[in-house]
Amino acid sequence: MPRHRSHGEGTIYPDKKHPGRFIAQIIHPSGKRLGHRGTQAECRAWLLEQRKSIKDNNYVTDETITMADLIERYFRDVAPLTLQPRTASIHVYATKKNILPELGNIKVSKLRAAQLQAFYSKKLKEGLSERYVLNLHNRVYTFLEVAKKWGMASSNVAEDAIPPRPKDKKVTVLTVEQAHIFLDGVREDRLYPLYACAIVMGLRQGELLALEWSDVDFINRRLNVNKSQQYITGKGISTKTPKTETSVRDLPMPDLAYQALIEHRQKTMGTGRLFTTTKGTPFSARNLLKYFQRELKRLGLPKIPFHNLRHSCASYH
Repeated sequence: MPRHRSHGEGTIYPDKKHPGRFIAQIIHPSGKRLGHRGTQAECRAWLLEQRKSIKDNNYVTDETITMADLIERYFRDVAPLTLQPRTASIHVYATKKNILPELGNIKVSKLRAAQLQAFYSKKLKEGLSERYVLNLHNRVYTFLEVAKKWGMASSNVAEDAIPPRPKDKKVTVLTVEQAHIFLDGVREDRLYPLYACAIVMGLRQGELLALEWSDVDFINRRLNVNKSQQYITGKGISTKTPKTETSVRDLPMPDLAYQALIEHRQKTMGTGRLFTTTKGTPFSARNLLKYFQRELKRLGLPKIPFHNLRHSCASYH
């Protein structure tokens, strides 16, 4: 009497409807039957791969899940636990614009490294930078790591794809002379205290915009940095706590920053946010950048991102 094959052993037999072709079948420990059609060699290779995945306990429990399904679940169930809201918003935007149109309809279990490689090449040809495409690769890698843990993929094929290598980016900062020219040139500007704190104290843009008068200790000449302003698409401006404990800092105020804030307090209500619009509403990062770069151009200084003022702090002292 012929013995019955146990779960996880599998079988290969001729495909009666397609002469010269074969069918491989295997039953997973979950009870689900999987099949594969191809040449005899292809079926053997597939069956060996399935047996190994069962032995290693990393077999796919659902081969119908697409990348779009996976990504939707990731942003619903994982992102809120691991990403800051603004970071998640940026990832969602980049994923919808670049990843989903190209990979969304592909089943997670069928995705191959060669497809990812072609995806990276296409994005580079479309004009995206090496660094941006590397970021897309990192997101795909994260999605597939989750898929592997959830039994949607037996391996992370992004490990076998080769992302572009970004060129080293030179950080342009203001020299000591340029920093003095800038501060002298904006001395009468209402944002002078903000620029002064950025340059002499090395504060980030979000930290500056979130500062409140209660964070300023004029008696002991110290500034407490404990939050940051962010903009989230669809939600607007909000504040967040820093990513790490080291981002919360109690800093001594150099004379330049101290005097600038003393004068600033005399011109304002001295309550709420330190830096606001003329209407008293929170200052957006976009408008700050616009004003900042307008002043750089007026003073004949190199165009730099606002964040680089923080790096100019080291050269100023």
